[in-house]
Amino acid sequence: MLKELWAKKWMRYLVAPIVIIIAGILLIAVIASGPFTETEFEKPIEPRTRWIQVSGEPFQLEGYAADGQTVILPFDFFEETTDDYYVSKFTVYLIWQDDARTDPDTFSFIVVDIEGEQKAAGSSSYGQAQSPGRLNNSETNHVVNNLGWSIEVTCMDAKDGPVGPAGIITIPDDGNEFTVRFEWYHYIEHNPEWQ
Repeated sequence: MLKELWAKKWMRYLVAPIVIIIAGILLIAVIASGPFTETEFEKPIEPRTRWIQVSGEPFQLEGYAADGQTVILPFDFFEETTDDYYVSKFTVYLIWQDDARTDPDTFSFIVVDIEGEQKAAGSSSYGQAQSPGRLNNSETNHVVNNLGWSIEVTCMDAKDGPVGPAGIITIPDDGNEFTVRFEWYHYIEHNPEWQ
């Protein structure tokens, strides 16, 4: 009997769509209720951290250099070694105050890293010298480089001050006090939960 009904064309056209609709409803029900709604590949992706550049706390060093003398001042950008901070760049300022009665002194400086490599240098006869230093650290390349730095400050020429007729009498200038100021930046790992 079923065989005879199925042999008729109109019966096939009637039953086939009903079977397809029922199969579709069953498939949707299984997908909606089953464990397929949150597979390992469909879980939300956690936000990744990234590296950002921030300014460090500026700091100063002080000293005195006599005429022709080089003074070496060691320093660290921050005191603790950490895997989360990398110095990226800095600007160094060398400042001194000339005696108003004497001719301008000439100072120079060299900034050296822990490997002994020169990273900045400058000189001037106008009471201030400055220089930028750009380091290799970036968002993708990090080298711990905060410790073991030094700056070499040289009083190249401390000029006396001529007074009196024909400048025969001079006011001696034996050197100068100076200040070194660092403004610097470093990379830190940015937490994606920060706003």
